[in-house]
Amino acid sequence: MTYAFYILYLEVGGLQDIPAMKMIFYMNIVGSIMVFLIGKVSGSFVLHMNINAWIAAFVLSLGAAFIGVGFFSVWRTVCGSPGCSNFKYI
Repeated sequence: MTYAFYILYLEVGGLQDIPAMKMIFYMNIVGSIMVFLIGKVSGSFVLHMNINAWIAAFVLSLGAAFIGVGFFSVWRTVCGSPGCSNFKYI
């Protein structure tokens, strides 16, 4: 939902003037708050995990971040222009 708002507002608002890394940072903060609130309301937010679960969560999050960045950079290299395919706003 946050990303959908970002894409829709990008066209009419001033979001295209904000640097991409800064926008991603703000979107992650908003997304984290939303996940926390949904977890607390539903009662499924868990902080009491054993060390193996914390390590698995940490490795998964780092892996997702690096794989995502890696695939994106490869895609941009292969594609060439910023306006190709579905990445015209990035």
